[in-house]
Amino acid sequence: MPAVPSADGGQVNSGIVVFSSTRKALYVNEAGQQLLRQLNRNENGQSAGSAIPRSVNHLLDEMLPLLQVGCADRGWKQLEAKRLVIAPDRSVMVRTFGIPDRLDVKRSLVVLTMQETQAS
Repeated sequence: MPAVPSADGGQVNSGIVVFSSTRKALYVNEAGQQLLRQLNRNENGQSAGSAIPRSVNHLLDEMLPLLQVGCADRGWKQLEAKRLVIAPDRSVMVRTFGIPDRLDVKRSLVVLTMQETQAS
């Protein structure tokens, strides 16, 4: 499990997920799976199953329309959105980065990174 040291000597998980333009997870590392489950439990309770957490869905809702505009726009624009999701024991910084495919918007990708932080 990828972890980096935190300022207080503990370890902080860093996860990554790559989504297609149809919200299908194409790649999820182990830490990403754990953080998605943690977000899901915090937001939806124990019965959440494998649904995408609400906070991640909101970021995808924000990013996917930007990708369509980014694909139509011939200039280069950085497509990024982020949220800090607060949990009782740890918080998670969730960032999305859009990667437009200029030939076919359906092939565009959203890269989601999650960085676990100590709640303060």
